[in-house]
Amino acid sequence: MTAIQTLFKVRRCSVTLVPAGDLLRFHPASALTPALIEELREHKQAILEILAPQNEARQDTGPRIGGVSEVLELARACLGPVEDPVTPPAPRGQDSMVQRRCEKMEFFKGNWREAWP
Repeated sequence: MTAIQTLFKVRRCSVTLVPAGDLLRFHPASALTPALIEELREHKQAILEILAPQNEARQDTGPRIGGVSEVLELARACLGPVEDPVTPPAPRGQDSMVQRRCEKMEFFKGNWREAWP
């Protein structure tokens, strides 16, 4: 049995493996059989080497974004200024976002036969 096959077995048991220095922590421990724990002991060093790049990749080395305003500043710096969309003013008493003469309007007016596809 190889280390990769052991990792696949552990994954099928829905167990999370986390390298902690020279230790290999797993959760939930109750999901592992004694035979699988023994395989983990046999392949511990190889499993730690396999999981090490994942653990190193998770370490954040860059600056953190502090809030929404910083995200907007970054977006404006990358994308440039964004113009507001120009929507024509709606006639008085009507909502400009409502679609007229669509299937939904016909259905709710009671003309469901016209709205039926």
